[in-house]
Amino acid sequence: MLESMPNWQAWISSVVPHVQGPRILDIACGTGYLLNQLNDYPEIYGLDLNADMLALARIKHPSIPLQRGDAHHLPYRAGTFDTVINTMAFNGYPDSLRALAEMHRVLCAGGRLLIVDVNPPADRNPVGMAFARKWETRVNPALEMGPLFARVGFSFTDQEIGGFGSVHLYVAEKKTERD
Repeated sequence: MLESMPNWQAWISSVVPHVQGPRILDIACGTGYLLNQLNDYPEIYGLDLNADMLALARIKHPSIPLQRGDAHHLPYRAGTFDTVINTMAFNGYPDSLRALAEMHRVLCAGGRLLIVDVNPPADRNPVGMAFARKWETRVNPALEMGPLFARVGFSFTDQEIGGFGSVHLYVAEKKTERD
């Protein structure tokens, strides 16, 4: 469904300027579109639940460690990554709190989580709402991200980047002990 939308590549790519640090994890990396844009970072890792998509990503990126896995149970040690990326997948997780807590766990203190996903536009405009409704077959079509970020321990910004306000870029920072 994502690839049928003309701007999907720009939406996903919107995370690139916000990436920090040398160790990057792309959760739900799919066929590896975003991995192409992260080649300048020394340590890039990809994870996806879909074995067929990972097989395609492995062909395109044989030198990047790619692993099959579930966002609810990330197979990495705590504090491993400087940036974790999740694009156009978060609203599909059955337990969004668990997935967000796992992303928080694998980030180092001060690390950054970048999420791009569909949620209703803040102004509830009819075109954006119709666009968001296309995603209602997903598990959490109108997920309230703010309370989730606060509960897990992130500060965050929310920017509407497309889909008439229904595609959001969330830039979340893992709070440090000083915060």
